[in-house]
Amino acid sequence: DEENISRQATLCLSVKKEALFGLQLEIPETTRPTEVSSPLLKEWTYDETSRTIRVSFNAGIKGDHQLRLRLETLSKPGALFEIKPIVVNWPPLKRLSYTVVLHSPRGIALQPQSMENIRESTLQTGDIPATGPIPRRAFTSNDPGWTLYVNVTPEPPRLIANTYTGLSIREGQMQVITAINYRVKSGYLKRLQVKLPDKAINSEVTGDNIKNRTFF
Repeated sequence: DEENISRQATLCLSVKKEALFGLQLEIPETTRPTEVSSPLLKEWTYDETSRTIRVSFNAGIKGDHQLRLRLETLSKPGALFEIKPIVVNWPPLKRLSYTVVLHSPRGIALQPQSMENIRESTLQTGDIPATGPIPRRAFTSNDPGWTLYVNVTPEPPRLIANTYTGLSIREGQMQVITAINYRVKSGYLKRLQVKLPDKAINSEVTGDNIKNRTFF
């Protein structure tokens, strides 16, 4: 199955001379914009053929300003994920630098495989949030032609478990009731496999959040 990967970008502008009334951005292939926001945003449009986002502001901006974008793309688990920069096609920029920070939720590992015209930098983690994506790695570049390849894989789950077994013995039959209490410390648990005694019959499994049960 393919997984939806969200990419958030903040364009920090410093307009020194004439007021800026709009921008034209080109986004990488395989991505699509889902949100563009700014305090002075008037409207934004996206041309899928040229992969161009056109942004216009309610009033001309001068000084420091931030424009936020959210892009999404599909990636298969375990596949190599390609990250390329958002390019400002208009207006011409005097100077441009990129900072890339990779975030992932708990249970998802991000492993950079190769990089072109970009280098790893010190990660400024600050306080790691109790919930939500965690900052993993950071990179910087001054080259608009950089590319970063990252492997996205689920981490194997780590469990803590204990069991309680009760026996009910009748003539010719023994009934066994086992309760398994477990806690997932890291990763995501999608499947749990339990071995039953060889002569077990009429087995039944109950519990919370069980999608299906298979006996084999």
